[in-house]
Amino acid sequence: MKKNKLQQFEEGEAKRITQKIYSILEQTKNQTHTQINEIINSELKENFEFPGGGDLQRHYSEERIKEKIFSDIQPGRGDSKSILWFNFYVYFRIPFTIMIGIILLSLGGLVALFLVIYLTIFVILFWGLKKRRLWAWKMNFVVLILEAIIAAFGKFDGTIDSIVVIILGGGLFWLLPNWIYFKKRKYLFLYSRS
Repeated sequence: MKKNKLQQFEEGEAKRITQKIYSILEQTKNQTHTQINEIINSELKENFEFPGGGDLQRHYSEERIKEKIFSDIQPGRGDSKSILWFNFYVYFRIPFTIMIGIILLSLGGLVALFLVIYLTIFVILFWGLKKRRLWAWKMNFVVLILEAIIAAFGKFDGTIDSIVVIILGGGLFWLLPNWIYFKKRKYLFLYSRS
């Protein structure tokens, strides 16, 4: 598979700046994260000739270059972030949810109508996350919020207190960890078209 020109450009810039940082580290032996970040920023401002796109695209390009540089010079940062949960979420959790939804369609009635809408959303989300589309990354946050709310109403026992407790519990144990996880992995979706 051929890499697009933007990816090639970013990898070339990351390599060039990484080599410069290594040469500085050989001389000084001691640089803080902030100092390395300043070196990167100055290199990007002085020698960065962006091959098209607007300011927003340039910003994301610079962020991807920084991620690559830090993953090269500081293991444990950048692209080395684990995507095990992402793989589980996309390739097991969402298809499993779709299969259960298809089985529950046999209930019929109004429930079936809601399930068709729910399944359509999950099929679109699955496709978008699998293709790593930026719109799917954004859509996932909406789906996470809706799941927390739907779960609360599914366990509704007639009191407002129970809904609040379930939304807070679901938010704390499902929504918040997933929200943080996916926010930190936006870089997985930045090369794709939105």
